[in-house]
Amino acid sequence: ERVLNSLVSSPVLFKRYYVRTTHSELGVAEPINERFAHQMHIEQATLYAHLLKELQDPSLEPRDSRFRVGVQRLMQLVIDPHLAARRILQEGPVDAATADLCHSVLGAGRGQRLIAVIEQAKELARSGSKCVIWVPFVDTVDTIHNALVDLGSQRLYGKQSLDDDENTAITREEIVERFLNDANRWVLVANPAAGGEGISLHSVCHHAIYAGRTYDAAHWLQSRDRINRLGMPPGVRAHIYVHESIGPESIFSIDSHINARLVEKVSNMASVLDDKSLKKLSLDFEDDDFEPGLFSLRDLESFMASL
Repeated sequence: ERVLNSLVSSPVLFKRYYVRTTHSELGVAEPINERFAHQMHIEQATLYAHLLKELQDPSLEPRDSRFRVGVQRLMQLVIDPHLAARRILQEGPVDAATADLCHSVLGAGRGQRLIAVIEQAKELARSGSKCVIWVPFVDTVDTIHNALVDLGSQRLYGKQSLDDDENTAITREEIVERFLNDANRWVLVANPAAGGEGISLHSVCHHAIYAGRTYDAAHWLQSRDRINRLGMPPGVRAHIYVHESIGPESIFSIDSHINARLVEKVSNMASVLDDKSLKKLSLDFEDDDFEPGLFSLRDLESFMASL
């Protein structure tokens, strides 16, 4: 990332050694981007505020493992509150107040964000459209997959996954082949670390739902390109749906911070590569009301500065 930032000031030198064909040069249409904000339920927001307060401990530094784990827990909590609460209790020991908050979250339901992601996949299937759902956490991949088995859901989070039909191992290529060619399989639930590169879905799938994103700009861009690339049917445009969580206005939003960091990284890449489609992407996802300061140290430093 530091190298990329330095190249922003000298893109001419960089272009002597690098050539890239852009989407616009290939005639690939720009995708349609939509963002959805979901209110955290009270139990989720209360635990979120509690964890956020712990990260404001003046003795913590971005390099501290406790700070890094704390940021990851916030990322999990806004996407899948049950997962975050379970992990906190499992990894203990925790104080009584934190334990009580975690148990409250476990008794409060999935959270509006996961419910909306699952319902959107069902709506797309009812309209005759296949979709891929990108999820950064493996346990949440399983949660969404299990909720959509009636749509022939396939899950992908490594070189091998479990074949739900025969309870045996199945390769990534076989999973993708089934999703593409079986008319009864409407949903692919995937981890971008495993499926964000090296697979092509654009022949039959033109809808990508992001249950959540991380600070990794490569995963963000590569996963988008699974459904938006050369060879799409004529007249078809990809649709990108990004789901985020919001709490009370006074609470710092990790989703907004992730978005701001991705906008910054993609914008820097666009400047170096002189790619208009990347420039447009950074503008499409830019937050007018947000001032920015798994993750790089600079992401954590920016997060702490924003707190």
